[in-house]
Amino acid sequence: MINRLQGSAADHDLATSTALSLSVAGVVFTMLTATIATAADLGPAFYAISLSLGCVICGLLVVRLPQRLPWNRFGSANCVTLARALLTCLLAGTLGAMPLTGALAWTMLAIAALAFALDGVDGWLARRRREDSAFGARFDMETDALFVLVLSLIVFELEKAGAWVLLSGAMRYLFVAAGLVWPWLVGPLPPSRRRQIVCALQGGALVVCLAPITPPALSVWLALAALAALGLSFVKDVLWLRRNRTTGGAE
Repeated sequence: MINRLQGSAADHDLATSTALSLSVAGVVFTMLTATIATAADLGPAFYAISLSLGCVICGLLVVRLPQRLPWNRFGSANCVTLARALLTCLLAGTLGAMPLTGALAWTMLAIAALAFALDGVDGWLARRRREDSAFGARFDMETDALFVLVLSLIVFELEKAGAWVLLSGAMRYLFVAAGLVWPWLVGPLPPSRRRQIVCALQGGALVVCLAPITPPALSVWLALAALAALGLSFVKDVLWLRRNRTTGGAE
């Protein structure tokens, strides 16, 4: 891992790199938002939801990065994660424009598929370019959680599954909330291939459910199977954390 340089020069380099990355991403994101809104004749709700959520994400990055990134650049891996997060913001904007029909439905499916396809690219880049960090891993995880939450809301609003599908998006946040009551739940978990596979299955299943050609009869079973796998994965993590809350250990 490349260690971050010490002193004000490193802080300046990180600030410059971050500002440049966020500026470019912000311009592209705003143009893409306007293009989609104009082409699909979407109302102000699409702008409000997409741009507001994007601003919140960028603002959190500005606040959190200086204390947590261990080197003096934003990094290509974090740029990919940021792209995934902003694509998710575009999807969230459609929550004010339901139902999705025609070209808009296929456009949103393409955006969801792109965001899903980029999942894993950031991790690969981080390892290849030696940019892996606790911050990058957390940014990736929170982006995954937001992606699943937004997709579950869209699938529900499209009546492709019942209200229970919202558990897919809420589970990560319920887990975090439970950690406020039981602090041992916030303990570190060991790396898990099972967790990565379940996360990919969850996102992939919801993307398929979003497709206009996927009938509700099929999307219900896809979403239910993915939710069951996610629930079992969370249960396994909770049990591991409970067993190792004082002694530590490996999965």
